Amino acid sequence: MRYLFVQVLVFGNPSNARELWERFLDHMIKLVTIDPTGNIRKRLIDRALAFIEAQLADYGMTNQQFGLDSPSSGMRQDVDEALDNFFFGDKDEDDPASGKKPTINLNDDQENVWAIVQNAINGTSSNTIFVTGDGGTGKTYLFNAIISRLRDMRIRVIASAYTGCAATLLTGGATVHSVF
Repeated sequence: MRYLFVQVLVFGNPSNARELWERFLDHMIKLVTIDPTGNIRKRLIDRALAFIEAQLADYGMTNQQFGLDSPSSGMRQDVDEALDNFFFGDKDEDDPASGKKPTINLNDDQENVWAIVQNAINGTSSNTIFVTGDGGTGKTYLFNAIISRLRDMRIRVIASAYTGCAATLLTGGATVHSVF
């Protein structure tokens, strides 16, 4: 949605970009938890503004030209670090009681899929992987294990599914149409 917003700003030149930003703000951030203090929302808005500013910079433009706020200086200075914090900073799957990540145990079939994923990452096999199986065979567990292992390897992962119900089962999951 943010990328589309930038395209509208650059090529559509809306008369009131600030109003457009405020109208679609909730669609440009993904607030997935209860936030009584509003701090998480502010951080997500700051990240969105940093992303928009970085994209506008490719066209020689700034947020200010469109009446939008600037991101905080820390966010502006290093968008890549901000993205890393977004993908790797919040460890929802960690065990807060022990302070360490729980062990992921995969069965033989799941380990075979993980090996195929690793080969795809290394470029030694196709990067299109199809996983099928009956209900209750551990596909969701496998997907979450893959997401977790890839993030541990500092690989950015966007988990998406066609329906909201399916997306809620994936770590950091979102519907396909909300991701792109």
